Amino acid sequence: MDPSISLAIHLLNNSSVDFELTNNDHQTRLLELADKLLALESVTNEQIKDVIAQHNAPLEFKLAAKLVESRRHIL
Repeated sequence: MDPSISLAIHLLNNSSVDFELTNNDHQTRLLELADKLLALESVTNEQIKDVIAQHNAPLEFKLAAKLVESRRHIL
């Protein structure tokens, strides 16, 4: 398995299952997670979506993936 995919799975497994968008700490953690995912340049948006589907991703990871997809589209 690609090391970057393994790291994405590791990030997914360490994502919080409790997420409240109005909580500042949760927002900060979400942005940090999105930055870490964005740094995995060799992992495509489709691969991230596959990881989400295969591993029953928590909401925090799903939202971070959406942020990454948006950022990549803009960049």
